[in-house]
Amino acid sequence: MKAKITLLILSLYLAVFSYGQKITLNQLDSNGKKDGTWIEYLSKKWKVLKDSNNAKYCRYVFYDHGKYILPRVFSSANKKLEFTGDTTPKTIPILLDGEYKWYDRKGRLLTDGYYAKGEYVWFKSYTWGIFNKKMTGQKIHENYDFTKKYNGQQYTFYLELSDKNGMIKYYFIRKDKYGWCAYEE
Repeated sequence: MKAKITLLILSLYLAVFSYGQKITLNQLDSNGKKDGTWIEYLSKKWKVLKDSNNAKYCRYVFYDHGKYILPRVFSSANKKLEFTGDTTPKTIPILLDGEYKWYDRKGRLLTDGYYAKGEYVWFKSYTWGIFNKKMTGQKIHENYDFTKKYNGQQYTFYLELSDKNGMIKYYFIRKDKYGWCAYEE
């Protein structure tokens, strides 16, 4: 088992370094809090796990002195996951790479996200208008774009939020003197 974990970590490091990025993984700050890029392990239904022992998937996540930066992973035993991408992984856990869609029991799309080599590229969540027990249609509720950075700041990203009337507000998730927040643009 130690050999499997070592091989996984080695392959993740090679994947990162082969693209010229120098990322140090799984670091703690001087107060013992997670800081920077971390590997997060996920079960088959995307429940976050403490280690790789029972993991089916893994991805990169980001912390700023203990604060988790990205939106939390959607997981549920009652939902169906569809994946488009490499279906013949070389290692387990599988580094997320491709498009992942979660559907409810009725086949309605709930979330749609895209990862490239373990990092979020974009993510959309959908709401289904249910008023007086009648379906009124699907709407994008949240639209995250992790390629858009606020003034080049590391770990920042762009967010569009739609209200129930379809009005869209535009934000950057970024850090300033008050901490990490959504700031309307």
